[in-house]
Amino acid sequence: MDSFSEKLNKSILQMYKDVVNLEDNAQKNLNFRIKLSISEIHFLEAVGACGKKGRTISELADALGVSKPSVTVAVTKLEKKGFVTKFHNQADGRSVQVILTHEGSKISAYYQYFRRRMVKKIINGLTDQEKEYLVRAFQKINVYFEESLGRIK
Repeated sequence: MDSFSEKLNKSILQMYKDVVNLEDNAQKNLNFRIKLSISEIHFLEAVGACGKKGRTISELADALGVSKPSVTVAVTKLEKKGFVTKFHNQADGRSVQVILTHEGSKISAYYQYFRRRMVKKIINGLTDQEKEYLVRAFQKINVYFEESLGRIK
């Protein structure tokens, strides 16, 4: 591996570890009152991404890259914990909409704040040109991950 590739590899690994640690710390700060896994928190964020109208099971499965049965299990679990509620769509009685409860909304808002603060600190001190390069680089990196995960054909 050439020098640049080694530096990039180390940077990617370190960034991954640091993001996981930051999320773990945020979760621990939250979990002194509420027992939720990082996956459950990400699920709540996905539900909350569409606001008060919520999302269907299919939309959540697509957004999270998981199966519909996995989403159904997660919805049932989070509904029992009081973070989401579901209802049948009046236009299509077969379709189930999932929305956040007040408590679920608070968790989702906390993590949105956590991420906004993290991004703000990351870009603090960067020039506009550096910000643009950073966004373009991450967009290209995301294409690799999407292709590797089979989301882009």
